Amino acid sequence: MRSTKQLFSNSFYLISRWLIMITSSLLFWIIIGKLLNPEQYGIISTSMNFISVLTGIVLLGLPQALIKLISEDKKNIKKYFLFSLKITLLINITIILVLFVLQDFVTTTFKFNFYVLLIVVSGIFFQSMSGIFTSISMGLQKMKKLFTSDVISQIIRIILSIVLIFSIPFFFNPDFKYFGPLIGIIVYFFLLFVLRFDLKALKTGNIKVDKKQLVKYSFPAFLTSISWLIFSSTQYIILTAFKTPEITGKFSVAMLLVTPVPDMIKTISSSLFPIISKLSRNKNSKKPNHLLTLSFKYSLFITIPFILLLISFSKVGVLIFSSEKFLEATNFLPILAIGAVFLGIASLFIDCLYAACYPEISTKITLLLSILFLTFSLILTYFYSALGISYAYLISSIISFFVSFVFVRKHLRFKPPVNSILKIILSSLIVFAFLYVLTPIVHNIFFAFLLLMPSAIIYLFSLYFLNFYSREDLTMIKYISEKSPKFIKNILNIATKTLEKKVKH
Repeated sequence: MRSTKQLFSNSFYLISRWLIMITSSLLFWIIIGKLLNPEQYGIISTSMNFISVLTGIVLLGLPQALIKLISEDKKNIKKYFLFSLKITLLINITIILVLFVLQDFVTTTFKFNFYVLLIVVSGIFFQSMSGIFTSISMGLQKMKKLFTSDVISQIIRIILSIVLIFSIPFFFNPDFKYFGPLIGIIVYFFLLFVLRFDLKALKTGNIKVDKKQLVKYSFPAFLTSISWLIFSSTQYIILTAFKTPEITGKFSVAMLLVTPVPDMIKTISSSLFPIISKLSRNKNSKKPNHLLTLSFKYSLFITIPFILLLISFSKVGVLIFSSEKFLEATNFLPILAIGAVFLGIASLFIDCLYAACYPEISTKITLLLSILFLTFSLILTYFYSALGISYAYLISSIISFFVSFVFVRKHLRFKPPVNSILKIILSSLIVFAFLYVLTPIVHNIFFAFLLLMPSAIIYLFSLYFLNFYSREDLTMIKYISEKSPKFIKNILNIATKTLEKKVKH
């Protein structure tokens, strides 16, 4: 039960952090979509994903390995952290030098200028530095610190981006407005680095580093990280290289709308990861299987109704985060939304395999994912542009889901909660039917938002009458209630009393 409560605690802060991040991120992209044109939108999207891909290379899988090792024993901070930081700095310098040597090729291929390259270089450095320090908080399960630092950094990023978008035209060419959000991104990474900096971690004394142990977990994590980055970030680079920044901008809006799905599941996975790592020392424990089942159940509980809502109001969604110039994104949305669910669940399975001391298997699955995606995307993008890369995303996600499922079933004895899945699907279809009937009369964003509350009520009550909720759900609601403001606490207390009469197990 202690592990379950720790999972709820981790999840509370990480989901709160995720909600802040996703809300601020969506606001960030709404600002860009409303104030910039598709080409400028595409430049920002390409630059950000370029930073993500190269940061993954710089980090060499060290943060994931540190989280794994620190969660097993906090003494491993002194044993491994400083050495990992030195390696990260060395790779940073190497990557930056290579980019400047190849600046003509890079700027020509990805269609941005030298000043954008400078921003990209700064982004790689500060994101990698913040990433390496984040591993300490994750390993020690100090999720509140992660939450606080992200709230501060995100607020400053948005304010700075808005100020610069409107002020740059007064001092420079109005076509350079896109530098505002790019500078905001660099400041965001810098603040994360400063707020998560840990001076104590740099004081190691004369402790010998077990390099073999670090490589055992960092190398598979590196390959896994690169594979995920190839899958999650290269679609923008491929589209820009094969087509135009304008097409990339439209595709980016569709991806922006479905990103909450795998991100939410990844948040749940991050809550589970240090717990599974700690429990993995006892190979006979049944807790990892139980906790994975809970995480799987909550992942579907949240994401399935979300994608049905997204598909129902795809046009409204695109207009919320951009303008009519981006409406072509609705063609890609249903394909990407379905793929996002399969991808999110696959990432949950893969992370659990890594945490349970099967890093080689998790690596092979993500390598398969990236190879499949690159193969399908290069071919389908060439012939079918953004629609082709959307199908590449879907096909690769489905295959990765089934392959990872086979391995968690074998090694973690995972059995999917079939009854819970069926109840979630049935309740989601009831909500979808409700929305489908009313969609024709919804002509603006205001009416779409009005339907969110009744949709949520129908969904939750459908599950109530289908006997979906369990004792562990009550425990989770009570824990959230303890951490919530008074008005939310009152609602959750009513929900708890109602469920206590219905729940029997």
